[in-house]
Amino acid sequence: MLRETRYRVLREFTDSAGQRHAAGEDFLYRGAHLNLPAKRLTLRVTSGTVQTDWLFVFESRVGPRPGNLKEYFEAVRYEPEPLPSKPPDPLADPAPKPAPPAHAEPAHAPPAPAADASGTLDELHAAVMNLEFDRAAGLYRAIDANHSLGDYHAEKLGSWLLQSAHSAACANFAAAQWFAREALDCWQFWAACSTSGGEGAARSYEVARIRRELVRYL
Repeated sequence: MLRETRYRVLREFTDSAGQRHAAGEDFLYRGAHLNLPAKRLTLRVTSGTVQTDWLFVFESRVGPRPGNLKEYFEAVRYEPEPLPSKPPDPLADPAPKPAPPAHAEPAHAPPAPAADASGTLDELHAAVMNLEFDRAAGLYRAIDANHSLGDYHAEKLGSWLLQSAHSAACANFAAAQWFAREALDCWQFWAACSTSGGEGAARSYEVARIRRELVRYL
């Protein structure tokens, strides 16, 4: 699932907190919190004008849970919050800023995994760097939905997003924030798909390390 995207409920369900959600209900997805020790997944959403949390317990045999979210939720459109405008600094020097040094280079996309033969990741990187977040959201959904990176898709995509956040930081902080948010979400869902307690603990440790690495952008 992609942050700041409106989704529609495809199948009626009741979450683990007892809230009933009817087919056709729409909501704005704000992010997720994964608690592997407690085996719980919390989706942070805006439903109507109310911000709320939807709780899911992994052990439940009915309703949404890691691995079957696409059976219950359908992406409708990307709805990013407008970028905050920086107010003018009354003490700032009115003189124009000097040009960047001749040796400065723009941020480049990290090498795409070999399975991405179509170059879609390059298109995604260019769209994010140009702050075309609507187009980027569509490209990202296509890449993720089709598992287009082959074996170990989540690990490859998460690593690429992580590298992209770091490479974009100097040239475009807003783009770095976009990459960082999606990288963390990607790794959290990767951890949620673990098949045993030991594997879950190891993946949870890795996600915590990635969060610390990305905290400057979040």
